[in-house]
Amino acid sequence: MARTYSSKALCLILFVSLPIAAQTSGELRKKYPFTSAVEGFEVRPGIIATVFYGENGQAFEILIRHRRSSTSVSAQDEIPHKVFAELLDEFAPAAKRGRLCGSPGGFQSGRNHYVTTTYENVSFYSVEHDTELDSATASSVQINWEKAYCPAEAGDDGAPK
Repeated sequence: MARTYSSKALCLILFVSLPIAAQTSGELRKKYPFTSAVEGFEVRPGIIATVFYGENGQAFEILIRHRRSSTSVSAQDEIPHKVFAELLDEFAPAAKRGRLCGSPGGFQSGRNHYVTTTYENVSFYSVEHDTELDSATASSVQINWEKAYCPAEAGDDGAPK
């Protein structure tokens, strides 16, 4: 009887101690069909851009962030602000953004700045850190290609104010 309980306890300990892991890409591919509506690109070492496409094949949403792993430390998951600005220019060139629709908005919590910037043709939703320092970084940016109502002001040439 004691042997039965000890073997059950051993099985329970082994079962509980097995690592619990997320599904692998192979498991997900077996479960769900492949789609051309989304792609991922490594745009810089360790930095991933996930691009969502509309039915017309045009990108309408782009999410850029550092590739995370189970051993990541949050500071390693941040993109230097210079690289962040370069990526914004690559994925949403200034010439295609249209006129800036007012000052960027958002809020700050500690070192984190949650920023929304809207242009006539595209909006950015970013999480930036320590923006007042030379060591500024960003965690992520979501770029949405969408037309926005941007009221024209007298003498407005589209330049940020």
